[in-house]
Amino acid sequence: MNKLLLFILIILGIFEASAQDDKFITGYAPEFIGETVTFYAYADYLTMTRVKIGESVVEKDSLFKLKNDVKSTVKIIIQIGKTETELYLMPDHDYAIEYYKPINAPITFTNQKVEVTFYDLDSTDINYRILQYSQWLDRYIYYNQMNIVKYGFSPYLDTFKIYAYNAYKSMDAPYFVNYVRYNIAIMERTKVSSRMKNSKANTYLEYIDPYPVYSNNDQYMQFVKSFYPKDFEGYLPRIKSAIFLALDHKSPYRMMKALRYDPILKKEELRELMMVNMLGNSYYQREYDRSSITTMLDSVSRFSNFKSNAIAAYNMLDYLTKLENGYPAPEVNLIRENGELVNWSTYNGKFVYVNFFASWNQISVNEMKLMKGLKIKYGEYISFISLSTDKTQADYDKYMIEHEDYDWDIFYLGEYHFLLEQFNVAAVPAYFLIDQDGYIAQAPAKSPSPNGVYKSIDETFYYIKNKLNRVPERH
Repeated sequence: MNKLLLFILIILGIFEASAQDDKFITGYAPEFIGETVTFYAYADYLTMTRVKIGESVVEKDSLFKLKNDVKSTVKIIIQIGKTETELYLMPDHDYAIEYYKPINAPITFTNQKVEVTFYDLDSTDINYRILQYSQWLDRYIYYNQMNIVKYGFSPYLDTFKIYAYNAYKSMDAPYFVNYVRYNIAIMERTKVSSRMKNSKANTYLEYIDPYPVYSNNDQYMQFVKSFYPKDFEGYLPRIKSAIFLALDHKSPYRMMKALRYDPILKKEELRELMMVNMLGNSYYQREYDRSSITTMLDSVSRFSNFKSNAIAAYNMLDYLTKLENGYPAPEVNLIRENGELVNWSTYNGKFVYVNFFASWNQISVNEMKLMKGLKIKYGEYISFISLSTDKTQADYDKYMIEHEDYDWDIFYLGEYHFLLEQFNVAAVPAYFLIDQDGYIAQAPAKSPSPNGVYKSIDETFYYIKNKLNRVPERH
């Protein structure tokens, strides 16, 4: 576990510093025997960045197990292959679940959601309470559906809110109580007419002003993200001019002063968190300078007084820039058949053309043939890496036997390798160009064959060759 990851996990309060009686998450997954089970937590609820907190394997007896070391309630994700589920962990609790593949799931590049079954769930456990609360809400809506259609949802939601607050007012379960409060607040935002007079101010006074910032509660964060502007466009000219002045100075301090004019952003911690969110959502808008935004996010990540905000700013910066031209390329560590380690420094001094392919994909197969020609033509100036996403090693091996003339670095990754996520690869083929120092030059890069109105990568390679050899450019 690297130092940054450990820092994030400690800040989030996910792990205990000292050992206690061992508690475990035990799963029964008979359809996944031999597959890896990965456990994640959300590092922040702005970017929804996932942090790996553990790993297991589904053994021959269909079971997997992970030690539960949390010291506060946290939402986690369990991923097996292209499936995943979410659940909550509480300290000092054992969990036993059944995990099955979804039935008749559509073909998609995203993970399929799985509904798990809990066994022996304690009535004080947050998963039990959330399930109970959700069932209660569903029954309430079902029994009143005719009147809701006739009179609208607003009066019935008001009544349900009174029932819920009375039911849970004496409960010593802060995460769950806040879950209920902000789940109701979300419904009010989406179901109740936005034309109600002073609804924004009233919502602020009811749900935000009296309470601290619950940045690790998923319902709270879903609510505040919907309540506050997603970017700076909706602000009055006076505030917006101060915002642009802050951007010109690349100053989070000036930006915080500008946003202080918003009467519903009085809380410093929440104001800074929403500033991070608005900076991130403004990054691709034409009138905002990207370098100013990245500088400000970097400053918040380093100097914020609120550690959860610093993590959110760091993740936002990483999300925005990890495939931006001029930023470091995702790290690779691959092993050649002779045991040599391959990373960007292996190709120091040369550009690297990276492609993700699959032997079942006809476009990939056709363009791998073109890659051979590009390697012959530009191999003195450009290095090549091809990364196979074939489902099995056997499929990849068969393909390579049939193409022994492909003499550049080609590696088997499989369908679930972390590099697919690092490069945001949703479909193959996919191409990237890395510069001589390991920085992104093009993401995505042009393909070996012309695609519609776009030119092929050959033009880019010829340009690089020209610059390196200082020969006249062709016209």
